[in-house]
Amino acid sequence: MLYIDQGDRDDLQDQMEVELKLDHLPDITYTAPVTVISPRGEEVAPEARQQSTAVRWPPRLASRDRKKLASKVFRATVEMHFDHPESTGDDFLIKPGMRGNARFLVSHRTAWDWGKRYFFETFRFRL
Repeated sequence: MLYIDQGDRDDLQDQMEVELKLDHLPDITYTAPVTVISPRGEEVAPEARQQSTAVRWPPRLASRDRKKLASKVFRATVEMHFDHPESTGDDFLIKPGMRGNARFLVSHRTAWDWGKRYFFETFRFRL
């Protein structure tokens, strides 16, 4: 599962490949496609992320001691099949609940899009 910030949601498409780097295997980079992206954003941190001491999203406290995120995130599913020849023997290393980072290539943003993104990331308007 990937959690994508709402600012990056429009750049990520279904079947787009992402590079995954797990925290416990920092020297290995896996490549896998995104299969499903949720249509609705989530405003509350998932239970597994709430118990973590290294939450990377800026949290705000919500009702019932649940951490509410500063901006919406979208859940995406990435299926790792280990089809690449470099990673065929690594399937036993991957366990549920492991954490890491994902990266994808943005190749179609114009200068206007970058400026608009910078403006809205710098100035957060709340209604």
